[in-house]
Amino acid sequence: MPELLEVAIAAAREAGALQREGLGKPIEVRKMLRHDVKLEMDVNCEELIRRRVTEAFPDHAILGEEEGGAVSPDAPTWIVDPLDGTANYSRRIPHFCVSIAVQQEDQTLLGVVYDPVRDELFHAVTNGGAFLNDNPIHVSEIATMEMAILAVGFSKTVTAMERTLSDVRKLRRRVHKFRIFGAAALDLAYVAAGRLDGFIENGLCTWDIAAGTLLIREAGGVVALTPLGKNQWDVQAQNGKLW
Repeated sequence: MPELLEVAIAAAREAGALQREGLGKPIEVRKMLRHDVKLEMDVNCEELIRRRVTEAFPDHAILGEEEGGAVSPDAPTWIVDPLDGTANYSRRIPHFCVSIAVQQEDQTLLGVVYDPVRDELFHAVTNGGAFLNDNPIHVSEIATMEMAILAVGFSKTVTAMERTLSDVRKLRRRVHKFRIFGAAALDLAYVAAGRLDGFIENGLCTWDIAAGTLLIREAGGVVALTPLGKNQWDVQAQNGKLW
């Protein structure tokens, strides 16, 4: 486990450094979609992470947002979102991250979320706690919706957006504040650190949530995942005191 975590952290930091450097250069767009954008930076970061993982663990599987892959039934599988918050990055909004998790036999062994703008590295190991820059973190103590700050995300399909809007409508009169930041993995890390009290988004992919959900659970919170199909989920995460 220490070697797995060491490689995950090093790869996340290296990809994050590439992202920081890229902010000072022209943003190269590969494809503009109705509710999404694909950048060269996403591809470059995933290629970098894949190289580092393969060099260290040639027999491990990799499932990434850009190049795909599959979960291995035998070997550990690395779940990679090389640049979560791509739309933010494309406009130089300084809220995005690298997300890396390692899973085996339906268990997430470790998760790393790295914010290269603030140089904040969140990590968790199963049954080992959650940390921010090596300091222990815990979910918030907020126990009522009237005092809660929830982050909300809107995914890439209209149907997923409609489900999230329905959730917001149900909660709008009870919640203290809603926030929309545009990077699900970082939102989940913020719940783990007690900065947010909960997070709701529908239609997320496995690479969006694999690291962040472990962070929350190891920080004392709760994550409810509703499977939608291959590698897709509706997500409701919170500190364990709200619902």
